[in-house]
Amino acid sequence: MVGGPVKQESTTENTHEERAEGKISREHNSTSAGSSTKDAARKGSPKAHLHELCAREHWKQPVFECCKEEGPDHSKLFTFKVLVETEEESTAVLECFGNPRPNKKAAAEDAAEGALWCLKHMGYQLKKQ
Repeated sequence: MVGGPVKQESTTENTHEERAEGKISREHNSTSAGSSTKDAARKGSPKAHLHELCAREHWKQPVFECCKEEGPDHSKLFTFKVLVETEEESTAVLECFGNPRPNKKAAAEDAAEGALWCLKHMGYQLKKQ
């Protein structure tokens, strides 16, 4: 009986690992808490993934900017944008806006997630190390 539950737990961990390996930017908060993968524990946020991708591609680091604050002081929503220069010699700049979020950190993460999605569809992805 003791072997049964252990086997189920390791299957669950494998599922979390497979999910963490297949995504670069979605649902890291839910998978990194229970996951035993090195990647999820070391760098689980979309913002960190975007910084890593820019470093790997030898681009300038992304620039995050709070471009909109709305709502009353007790219930503000923040919207961030991120600028990524994808080429060194030309002026190719990716500008992504996130959705309004209740705090600045979440808003910046949302903008980074959007940039990663766009870069992924342009052919750039984080590679498994």
